[in-house]
Amino acid sequence: MARRKDFSELTRVQIPATLHLMRMGYTYLSRNSKEIAERDPDTNILVSVFKEQFLTFNNYLTDEDFERELVNIKLELDQNDLGRSFFKRIQGQEGAVYIDWENPEANTFHLALEVTCQNGQDEFRPDIVVFINGLPLSYIEVKGNKAVILEINSETDFVAKNEKFVALVKNVADAILAAEPKTLEEALQVEAQGGTVEAVINEGIATIGEKLSLRRFEVVSKTDSDAFGAYSHMGGRIGVLTLVEGSTDEEAAKDVAMHIAALAPKYLDESEVPADVLEHEKKVLTEQALNEGKPANIVEKMIVGRINKFLEEITVVKQKFVKDDSLTVEKFVASKGGKLAKFVRYEVGEGIEKREDNFAEEVMSQVNASK
Repeated sequence: MARRKDFSELTRVQIPATLHLMRMGYTYLSRNSKEIAERDPDTNILVSVFKEQFLTFNNYLTDEDFERELVNIKLELDQNDLGRSFFKRIQGQEGAVYIDWENPEANTFHLALEVTCQNGQDEFRPDIVVFINGLPLSYIEVKGNKAVILEINSETDFVAKNEKFVALVKNVADAILAAEPKTLEEALQVEAQGGTVEAVINEGIATIGEKLSLRRFEVVSKTDSDAFGAYSHMGGRIGVLTLVEGSTDEEAAKDVAMHIAALAPKYLDESEVPADVLEHEKKVLTEQALNEGKPANIVEKMIVGRINKFLEEITVVKQKFVKDDSLTVEKFVASKGGKLAKFVRYEVGEGIEKREDNFAEEVMSQVNASK
């Protein structure tokens, strides 16, 4: 039996995450495997896997065509377009097929731990690398007992899907996780790879020609006895981070994160619901019941039940668990020996009100200013 002091990032996070991915159908590659050893040093592509899949999907092409394709990929990844050209390729917009989006089972899925990767002159070693058809499309970084969730806005969804933007987000996330700033202003001045967070974002703006901005972030800490659950939906449009205390079941914590992504609860439990929100709801429900002609003494009892129903809708612990509606989220987590202590749910753009211009007022203000 492992003792507490034997726990590490490897045993508590990397191995469970690897086992979870393998249950989903990913094949584990050791650092000494033939596929890893023969990967392309400039792009980190598993050449043998990629070649086999590429020629299978595009059976009218030859080995020479593949070699030309690999050269073109390298050229495109060197362009300062934040991966725009490469993104078009893997989406099948450039002719050849890289990923069979219609038949997922036709693709190959691999993962590797602690593989040294190259990004131009930069060298890094992510905790987990995920490959699809030999292409390294995702890097997973674990930071033990700390996690960060953040939102970096771009003007288009397209930008958010390319590799260089993802690398920018990772750079910013790593910097914020290490420094743990308290405010957005502090976060922008944190030192990241290549300058401050603000400078890195400005460089990204200059490169892509679109406005990028760090809108919000939150750093969450846990102990060795707790578990984080992280879930990203719709390509990062919705991100959720959960903290389950008293249990190290990360899969359960992630299941709760998926639930929160889907149902969008506003609060953890009743203690987080502002008093004015409850009072407003009681007032509305009371007026509705009285309008139905119910006696005042009956209305009071009805309100208790309706408020409980309201709390079930807005607090995550009272919601019926999406994977098993015979349990509430609270009871599901309790069945794993834990308690949901916190969640953070970000949906891109939420809370940002679209600016509406009153052009008549604007014209009049300009006229008055010119007098």
